[in-house]
Amino acid sequence: MASQHNTKPATDKAKYVGRLDTPQGVRLELARLYTECRRGTVDSTHGYRLSLMLGQLTKVMEVADLADRLDALETASKSPLRRLA
Repeated sequence: MASQHNTKPATDKAKYVGRLDTPQGVRLELARLYTECRRGTVDSTHGYRLSLMLGQLTKVMEVADLADRLDALETASKSPLRRLA
């Protein structure tokens, strides 16, 4: 069955997507997406779905950062020099 939502035809120029490997990059992309939704160049339903994905990327980055910090703390607490202090 065909999709029930309308999609805009692809343009010759590919859309630029910023770097999404840092929270700041995701923040900038989310701001760009918001602006495009407000201007009407991106359908709000599509924009909403993309914003959810960007939110998930941010959560994954936060969890990965916390895991790295926890590993560093655990490693530091096992160091013989730390026990003497």
